[in-house]
Amino acid sequence: MLTDFTETFSYRLQRGILHYARDSREQWMVCRMPLSYKTEKGMEGVVHWAEEWKADAIMGKFEPDDDLQPFMDRGIVVIAQDHKQLFSTVPNVTSAYLTTGRLAADYFLDRGFRSFAFCGYDDAVWSKERYRGFRERIKSRENDCPFSLFTDKLTDDPWQSNDLKLLNWLQSLPHRTAIFCCDDRQASMVLSACFEAGIKVPEDFAVLGVDNDEIVDELDEPTLSSVNLDIEQGGYEMARMIDAIKQQDQPGSDIVIQPAGIVPRQSTNTFAAEEPYVQKAIDIIHDNMDRKFSVPDLLRHLP
Repeated sequence: MLTDFTETFSYRLQRGILHYARDSREQWMVCRMPLSYKTEKGMEGVVHWAEEWKADAIMGKFEPDDDLQPFMDRGIVVIAQDHKQLFSTVPNVTSAYLTTGRLAADYFLDRGFRSFAFCGYDDAVWSKERYRGFRERIKSRENDCPFSLFTDKLTDDPWQSNDLKLLNWLQSLPHRTAIFCCDDRQASMVLSACFEAGIKVPEDFAVLGVDNDEIVDELDEPTLSSVNLDIEQGGYEMARMIDAIKQQDQPGSDIVIQPAGIVPRQSTNTFAAEEPYVQKAIDIIHDNMDRKFSVPDLLRHLP
């Protein structure tokens, strides 16, 4: 596995491989190769290592211009973790991106939101497709809703408070906007920027990510709601496909990971209402959830 092991996606893929190995009662050996190895040694170094190790298969976070043919020439099964775009020459570990976007749209629409935004990357297929599913589902249900898009190039740099592009975009959004982010990393940056700008979440904006990275999501303030993906099942199916290709000479096909639902946390713990007094009641109740609060208390603030 040639991938970024700081991401929960890679960890959960490995758990799926583990489950398959146990079910098949075969011995599997997995080498976890960080992306820095490819940066240092180049693709030639990765190919050489795989050949020396007598690897049966390699799953990698490959760049679009990486030459994968040398692996196949040596009988090594190649599976691409879609990083920026899907490969046409080898199977991909990918996801039902459009379905994920639609799920996020339905979640926000059902909670009464009528202003929407998407935050993602402009050079990653998974971000573009999640955006498309999100946008199209909103248009199909509420065609005249305000909608805003913010994209940036895919980068591993953490968000900095001097990043005025993201801050200015957030400050331009209408009050009560539901923001869907392409992944938890981007959503976590949005939460940080909201804190820097004095924007309250979920009172002003609701924020939703993807991947359900529990460490990141539970450490965020407020805790981050996220679309959970059935990544373990994807790892299981990937391992089974490798077996089929090696043992039965069957052609490989894309492994499409499905969304398994939304894990709600504090960042979306609100509803949006068109009637002003209803919205004020929701806000007051939300602000007083940590203490004893009764109907007479509420009526001190409302007619």
